[in-house]
Amino acid sequence: YNPSDDRIEMRLRSTREQALHLQTLDLTLTLAQDEDILTEVSVKYDRQKAETVLSRGGFHMVEWYTDPERLFGLALARKA
Repeated sequence: YNPSDDRIEMRLRSTREQALHLQTLDLTLTLAQDEDILTEVSVKYDRQKAETVLSRGGFHMVEWYTDPERLFGLALARKA
């Protein structure tokens, strides 16, 4: 967890040099030993940050739902 960015990044690391072929995409990835692949980014937003991010994306917040302790939140948003 990176508290200054309020985010977690999950990565997979190649243990050896290898090539992966993704048939559906007709794409071959070549990975070096110890090369990372970023697989997930999880960002923590409070209501104000969520409203800002939604606004920048052309949305407005309709409702903000939280648990009683305000540890988790869910935003309902609509296109602005």
